[in-house]
Amino acid sequence: MVKVAKILKNKLMVAAMLVVMVLGTMAIPSHAESVTTKVYGGNAAYNYYVRKSGKVDLLGIMRVARELDKNGKVIAVTNTFTAKTSCSKVTVWVSEKEDGKYNTAEKRKMVLNNTVTARKDGKFSRSYGKAKVTY
Repeated sequence: MVKVAKILKNKLMVAAMLVVMVLGTMAIPSHAESVTTKVYGGNAAYNYYVRKSGKVDLLGIMRVARELDKNGKVIAVTNTFTAKTSCSKVTVWVSEKEDGKYNTAEKRKMVLNNTVTARKDGKFSRSYGKAKVTY
């Protein structure tokens, strides 16, 4: 009888520990991963392929460029991110200087081919931008 009671006690302890472990993992939120690019740009238009951190999975394409009017004069600098997969949040920055004041734009719940564009008006000779993508 003592042996049966000991076996039941052990089984109850194992079951209780299992319940605690399962409930404990459910209480821990799973945080989304994100990747932030370096500042890219210069005096031409550039496309940058933003990938998951340490992986080859493509999140989207960031295009840093100068916008021209119908006469070919620069009227703004832009940074456009086009999603190639679902992303929970994308923030893009654009400036005329690598270390200048940035204009930003943000969009949540992006799906395939959604875009978000940051724009800074002015007659600038260079354009610089970066992006932060949370997936």
